[in-house]
Amino acid sequence: GDGPTIQVCTSLSCMIGWVCGIRSPRTQSLLASLGFCCGFASSFNAPLSGILFAMEELQHVSSRLTTRVLCIILIGSVVSTSVMRGFLGNKVLFLASHPDDLETMVSGASVNRIYGQSMWMLIALPIGLTSALVGYCFSKAFHYIHKFVTKVALKLIPRWLLFGVVGALVACIGSVVFRLAQLRGVWGIGFRSLQEALNENFDVDAGHLLIFTVGKLAAFALSVSCRFPGDTLEPVLISGAFLGAAIGRMLPKEIAGDSDSACEIFGMVGLFASCFRFPLTPVVFAIELTGTRTYNLVLPTALSCFAGLQLSNYLFEPILEQLLHQDNIDLEAVAELAELAELSDDYDLDDDEQNGSEEHSPPQSPRERRERGDSGDRKTAFQTIIGRLEESMLDVSNPSLPERRTSNEFRTSGRNIRRSSLGSGRSSELKHVG
Repeated sequence: GDGPTIQVCTSLSCMIGWVCGIRSPRTQSLLASLGFCCGFASSFNAPLSGILFAMEELQHVSSRLTTRVLCIILIGSVVSTSVMRGFLGNKVLFLASHPDDLETMVSGASVNRIYGQSMWMLIALPIGLTSALVGYCFSKAFHYIHKFVTKVALKLIPRWLLFGVVGALVACIGSVVFRLAQLRGVWGIGFRSLQEALNENFDVDAGHLLIFTVGKLAAFALSVSCRFPGDTLEPVLISGAFLGAAIGRMLPKEIAGDSDSACEIFGMVGLFASCFRFPLTPVVFAIELTGTRTYNLVLPTALSCFAGLQLSNYLFEPILEQLLHQDNIDLEAVAELAELAELSDDYDLDDDEQNGSEEHSPPQSPRERRERGDSGDRKTAFQTIIGRLEESMLDVSNPSLPERRTSNEFRTSGRNIRRSSLGSGRSSELKHVG
């Protein structure tokens, strides 16, 4: 699943940065986003979605992204996806069986060829709105279950026993759904059930599709509330697909065709945008997950995303933020504290430089500096590269920094330190390292 892959990649990127000396709090957050991007892109074979996901996740660090940071994210996504394709091949995660005349339906030059005959693809709007309402119900259930677990259940039984109880309940939910709808997707991630739903010969009535949606979200809410989830993204995608398929069954076959794949994609995007509040990632994600023919549905897909996201903004907070708040984690407060810490370090270093300039000793020869073990002459190319890397990444977290630096300004070891020439007499002594 995506969860372990993304978590491992995020931890590795932070660990590598720490070992290499990149230990600024804000830069560690950026490295975590880079690892998140690589894990997401390689897990789903979706490089563009990984880039967009990382960019939209970086909003908790800063609203300012420079070209250099975007290039770092881009290269990370490309390299991780290339390595994955080298081992596993370039395959689409889900094969959607779209109608044969899908291209004709959206060829344009006619009212009936923008959103399909009789504008049937505009059903994406009610699917997006319904997804927002379903997301609201899930959020409330998630809130109350977690409240019960923390205030009641954990006081009566230990956590390891609660793990077994939750597993048994999820198994029972899956068993009930299987007996009623003959669908096994509640057990495990549910990839196989989603692939069956995207096939053209998928013949399950709308009632059974809704039963599966409710069962899948109930099992997901129960697991996440107890902090025992197997995944977070796939359950939302799969539940949204079945919700969209249930709504799409209301359309006559002679208009929409025999396949419900379009409505399933609208549901995937609508519920994803509703729960995680990302405006761009779901649209591109759906295209990369289901193949290039899905691009013909980009307009109604974007409408579903917009409808779900806007209504959700008035109903409930994003699921990931709700998780963090329940664990007393405030990313905005953490970012502000990190920025204050960096500014405090900068002021202290500037004061040290000013005090040191008054007692400046005469310059020493390179031989004398080597005998004294001065680290300035021993600075390796690797350390210089690391400093440049952190320097580029720090641009995103400090909007006060200019895009270009003059020749008498530089930063050392990735710290946000600006040094100016102390006069024409000293300007020849200061050398830009690296």
